Amino acid sequence: MALKQEQVAQVRNWLDQHVADFRCTVCRTNDWQIGEIIAPSVIDERGHDNVGGQIAPMVQVICGNCARVELFAAIPIFS
Repeated sequence: MALKQEQVAQVRNWLDQHVADFRCTVCRTNDWQIGEIIAPSVIDERGHDNVGGQIAPMVQVICGNCARVELFAAIPIFS
């Protein structure tokens, strides 16, 4: 799900308040782009899609230099 401009600002503010010296662990830059909210499939112990299972929506934060993706739980950011 694409984020609106005000949601992108909310993510950036949350990161500023909760993450100290947020630099990419691969290239050490601080050039982050806010991506979309994603919700991964939940796989049960047998390796099957657990349709209707509990999911954890996540916000993608993408390094603008090397394209590394960091994931943050969306619910605390938008609560």
